[in-house]
Amino acid sequence: MFKKIVETIGRSGAVSLIAHFGGDSIYIPRLSQFGGHAEQLRIARNRQIVDEYSRGGTSATKLALKYSTSDRNIYKILKQNW
Repeated sequence: MFKKIVETIGRSGAVSLIAHFGGDSIYIPRLSQFGGHAEQLRIARNRQIVDEYSRGGTSATKLALKYSTSDRNIYKILKQNW
């Protein structure tokens, strides 16, 4: 989990987050609760998935792991956006 946090907010941000909340359970809301930007992010993510797959360098399984989803969902995204 630390690796994902570092990739998202950087090492200093991750260290700061841990300093403030380390050992506590915190709730992180979905982006859709902040004004509907989730749809735009989903569209951008799906375009990126299609691009990575179409270049032939990334398998559906690797994409599923990278984007924290299932192989089945990756194939659904590819089918809808191909």
